[in-house]
Amino acid sequence: MKLKLRFMLPNIKAAVQARNKLLLATVPDSCICFLAKPDTELGELKPAAVFDRSDSIQQALRGVYTGAGLGLIAGLLALAFPPWYVNAHWFTILAITTLFGAVCWTILMAIVGGTIFNSDLNAYKARIEKGEVMMFVTVPFYRAQEVRRIVANLKYTA
Repeated sequence: MKLKLRFMLPNIKAAVQARNKLLLATVPDSCICFLAKPDTELGELKPAAVFDRSDSIQQALRGVYTGAGLGLIAGLLALAFPPWYVNAHWFTILAITTLFGAVCWTILMAIVGGTIFNSDLNAYKARIEKGEVMMFVTVPFYRAQEVRRIVANLKYTA
């Protein structure tokens, strides 16, 4: 099982320093990414993916439930007014409308969620806007304490 750890760093120089220490501790570069305010040049640092900085996953999950519910209601309405289908079993109608609603709403809500700042990170938004940098590190569970210790022991130089 992998954990996604988050650390707030004071600036880009500190972020580069933290990344270098983690690379020396054999944390793969692909497991480290950074989130800064939009006009900040990250240089060699890997920017956070859309899934890290936005609410697309949470919104897609909401879309599944909402779409399935609306699809089920649409299926029930279709069963209430039967002239449009021929010899279709009631279960088939409900399954198709529920699945179609879930898929359509999932896609729609994921697209919408891609534009919304991650609600889990709202507490850090003001600090990021001031110029601090958030570092995400994805590591196996058994290395989490080691990574926390490395980042906690860093002495940031200006």
